[in-house]
Formats: sequence, C-alpha cells, structure tokens
Amino acid sequence: MEPCDGYPTSLLKLRNSQEEFENKFYAAEESDRNAIVASYIAEVSSSDDPFIVTDLGMDLEWINTSRPLVSSDLRGRVVVLDFFTFCCINCQHVLPTVKLLEQEFPVQSGLLVVGVHSAKFDHEKQLANVSKALMRLGITHPVVNDAHSSIWKCLRINCWPTLVVLGPSGQALLFLVGEGATQLLLPFCRVAMEQFHPSSVTSLPLAPGALPTGPLCFPAKVFATETRLIIADTGHHRIVITNHSGKVLQVVGGYEPGYQDGSITGALFSEPNGVHWRDPHFILVADTGNHAIREVDLENGTVSTLAGTGKQGEDTEGGRFGQEQELSSPWDVCLVDDVIFIAMAGLHQIWAFFFRDAVLFGKQ
Repeated sequence: MEPCDGYPTSLLKLRNSQEEFENKFYAAEESDRNAIVASYIAEVSSSDDPFIVTDLGMDLEWINTSRPLVSSDLRGRVVVLDFFTFCCINCQHVLPTVKLLEQEFPVQSGLLVVGVHSAKFDHEKQLANVSKALMRLGITHPVVNDAHSSIWKCLRINCWPTLVVLGPSGQALLFLVGEGATQLLLPFCRVAMEQFHPSSVTSLPLAPGALPTGPLCFPAKVFATETRLIIADTGHHRIVITNHSGKVLQVVGGYEPGYQDGSITGALFSEPNGVHWRDPHFILVADTGNHAIREVDLENGTVSTLAGTGKQGEDTEGGRFGQEQELSSPWDVCLVDDVIFIAMAGLHQIWAFFFRDAVLFGKQ
C-alpha cells in the first residue's frame, strides 16, 4: 500500500457522525434501533467526502486465498475488516460474533469478512506462524498478513481488536473498537445488507487451509504424574491420557466443541488449554472456550463444572460460588494445597478457587 500521512478530514467527519449515531442507538428502544441504523447508513453513504478503502495490499501475503484480493473482489459487497493479532485474547473473544455473522450471511450472500493480521510481536509477523494460528482459531475467511501495519496505519487503527464495516463502494461506514463494541456488529450488518442488497458479486479465490491430521491437534499443555501423561488436546476439544510410552489409556471429550457435564463418554469441552492432576483420581481442566473450570473424576467416570457458567463474564472481583461465578477465558490451572490458581486470560488476572473456606489477601 502507499504510505499514508496525516489524518483525513473525511475520517474525522465519519468518527464524529458515528459517535452521534452510537449515542442514539444505545439510548433507543430495541424497536427503534433498525431505523436509527438505516438513517445513519444513508447519511454516511451519501456523504460528499467519504473515506474510501481502495486497496488491501496486493503486495502483501494472503492466507485462505489462492491470490491477493483486489478492489474488484470487494466492490459490490458489504465487507467487514477484522484487525487482530493472534496472541490477543480480546481479538479471540470477538471471533464467536464474527462466526455468527458469517453463518447468517455466507460469502454468496454478498457479505465478506477479511481478517487483517497486524502483528504486535516479531514472531507474529511470520506467515507460517500466522497460518498455524488461523488453523488453531478456526479462521477460514481471507486474511492479509499486514506484517508492517501498512493497512493499520492507513485506516488509523489504534487498538486490537477493531472491526471496520465497508459499503459496496469501499466507503467506510463504521469502526468498532474493542471487544465490547461487537454487540453492534450483527444489527448493523443486517440493516446494511437490507439497504445495499449486494448482488451479482464476482466469485472469490477462497482456499481455506486444512487442519492437521495427526493424533493431536494444537495440544496446549501436558501434565505428568508418576504413571500418566495428561494432555490438553486443544484443537480436538478433548483430554487425552496416556502412559509414559504414549499409549492412549483414555480420552475425555472431542472432536467437536460443546459444553456437557455427566459421564466421561458424553462430556464435551471447548478448547481446553490447561490441565492439572489432583490426587487421588481427578483432573482439573481450564476449559477456555466454555469459560469454565471443569473436573474429571476418573474413578467414577464423570465430568463436572467447578466454576463458570459456560458464558464469558466481565466480573473482575469474583466472590460467588461455583457455577454462579462467571469466568473469562481461563487459560491454565495450578493446584497448591486446596487452592486452584487460575490464569484468567480474558481479564488479564490471576484468580483463586477454594475447595474450602480460606483467607487470601485479607478477603475470605
């Protein structure tokens, strides 16, 4: 892309209009919101000074496509640009909403999601690492490797994640900054699709990558006991138990994600990342995708939820009991005496789960 300097007045006007629109949208009754979205889209689309996105980088590396996407591939479509970096948990939190959007409006409907991977760290700039991350995260839409943040800079992005909605002529309609802003994505795109009626769009050179075919898929952690290896087989949404020679002794969960307690044979997990042994016959699981801490009872052949509701929470204080307490992407667990310490990635915090009453940092 060509270098971008300054801050365009067209973008400044759009940001000001969007702020006024969002204030109206969130203050309105549910029944009035679609009309507010429609009015805003009409206003921005008819602007005599639109902010147009003309190029997503023909000279950059692309993933999940057989060639770089060009302007003609995007024209006539409603396009959602997802600016992300694969190490960012907040970026991962928006993926379920993006996937819902793609399910409701598949590519042939005229809506296209394009990921713009703008790296935070050097190792995230490497194409091979980005490709593996897309497989691990289940991202199949086109992604451009914006390794040097050229697209990021031209669109004046300053935060991960940011979603940008473009109209059929490439005009920017909406900037959604931060994971909390995505609640506006679905209602906005529904109205945009009704207003623009994208049709006669050209076919796209889509070529999504295939998942690894080995016995494990992106395993995140292994915990060793005297006789066993307990493996978080994250990409297969399961826990694999082997002996020290690698012979599989038992499998809990897999291959599809889900949230189900009960017998070991029917239990389901979603992207379990952390595991820890608890004597005499328990496995603690950080069930990241389900925002829960689970426990596998090998003696009784059951799986139960120790904490979490199955949905992402925003509580930063805690204090509730068990399944009443919302969690946010627990990534790992470590057992010390009768306390489970939890790496709560979604909140960038360390939490503690107590099996019995205790005092920590002056709180009971």
